[in-house]
Amino acid sequence: MAELDNDRLQQQRFARIVRGSLIFLLAFICYDIGLQILAPKPARYLHLVNLIGLLGFLTASYLVNQRGRTPQAMLLVATAMLGSSLMMALSNPFALPVILMMPILALILAMLYLEQKMARVLSVVAWLCMLLATILAYNVNLFNQAVMPSMEISDFVGLAVLAGIAFLVLNLFQSRLRNNFLKATQAQKELLQAQSVMEQQIIERTSTLSQLQQTNAEQTRLLAEVEHQRLIIRNLSVPILPIDQRTLVLPLVGSLDQQRLDDVRNQALQTISQFKARYLVLDITGVPLIDDQIALSLVRIIEALKLLGAKTILVGVRPDVAASLASGNLQLGSVTSAATLQEGLDYARTQSKALAKIA
Repeated sequence: MAELDNDRLQQQRFARIVRGSLIFLLAFICYDIGLQILAPKPARYLHLVNLIGLLGFLTASYLVNQRGRTPQAMLLVATAMLGSSLMMALSNPFALPVILMMPILALILAMLYLEQKMARVLSVVAWLCMLLATILAYNVNLFNQAVMPSMEISDFVGLAVLAGIAFLVLNLFQSRLRNNFLKATQAQKELLQAQSVMEQQIIERTSTLSQLQQTNAEQTRLLAEVEHQRLIIRNLSVPILPIDQRTLVLPLVGSLDQQRLDDVRNQALQTISQFKARYLVLDITGVPLIDDQIALSLVRIIEALKLLGAKTILVGVRPDVAASLASGNLQLGSVTSAATLQEGLDYARTQSKALAKIA
């Protein structure tokens, strides 16, 4: 993604440069045509041909760049500038300083777009073009123009050495610049990859968090259901049945522990208070084992009910239970017992009728 953005940016920059150059060349060609009309000169024909050729190369490079092939387009521009420098050496040798700058300028522009190997080849070609343009400017006179003064061989060698050094320095600069660019591009790739990995991790962790939240919500719902079911089971384990307006029956079945005894006490107190009952028949026939601790808890429940004005009739007391109650040094004065559930109910009805007559 980063490479595509960088290539697109290079393409846009190159297109702006070429468009500006084309506008400048068109204006210069019109100017040259005007001069040729006003004052015809043979050398200006070659100069005009040079400008038109340069315009054609620039137009071709613009079209190639529009297809996304910016390095090839830049190579066309560099080739046009090198060829133009040779043509200018023939048509106007006195513009040699400008002519010698064109190969350097072509190389500088191309270095921004070409690979290192191609840039080196172009450096050699530009150096040869600079030397050839110098030779043409000093030794070829096509249109009988004013002749430039002769150039010493030492000056030519000096020019060749200086140009070679300049191109070598440009190549070294291009090499370092490109290496830095590649490192920056690689770092950007790694950064984008790390960002992609982090985004993927965030997505995965967000998904995991969402799943955990859903699981937590489901567990909360299940715990609520379990608690509700436990409440139902606890209520069913302590069933208090109304017989009439004054009498309730509480049959206990199964083993008793402290939690269940607490449930028996709470349920009995709430129901007695709700129905305003006077008698509770507590049937312990189905309880397999009653030790001293359970017997003490039952007596406390009976005493608590007595504080609410209800009398408890204990039914189903087996001999071992009676022995446990009797040997526990418990206060049994508030305990009324009956052998069977029916006897307990009859006793409660008799007491209830007597209470009704008194009322």
